Amino acid sequence: MQTDEFDYVVVGGGTAGNVVAARLSGDPAVTVCVLEAGPSDVGDDAVMKLERWMGLLESGYDWDYPVEPQASGNSFMRHARARVLGGCSSHNSCIAFWAPAEDLDDWA
Repeated sequence: MQTDEFDYVVVGGGTAGNVVAARLSGDPAVTVCVLEAGPSDVGDDAVMKLERWMGLLESGYDWDYPVEPQASGNSFMRHARARVLGGCSSHNSCIAFWAPAEDLDDWA
C-alpha cells in the first residue's frame, strides 16, 4: 500500500511506538504510518543473538548516548537506546542492569 496521507503517524518503531500503532491500526478504516530511524531486526542475527548485544553499541543499531559522569562511578558505560525496529526490547533483549546496593543507598 502506498499513500501520501495517513490518519496517524507514529514516530519511533520501538516497543511503545509499535503498541500504539497496533492499537490504532485495529480499526480497519484507519491508516497508520510508523517511522523508525533504524532497520528491521527480522532475520538479523546481529540484533537477535543475545551474546552479541554489546557489539550493537556504536554500530548504527544504537543512538550511542554516553552516560553523564557520575560521582560514584559508572561513567564508562554507554546508555543503550536502540535504533532498530522493535526498539530496546529487540536491541538488548530486555536485559536490566541494577545499580550496586551501596550506590542506591547513597542516592536515597
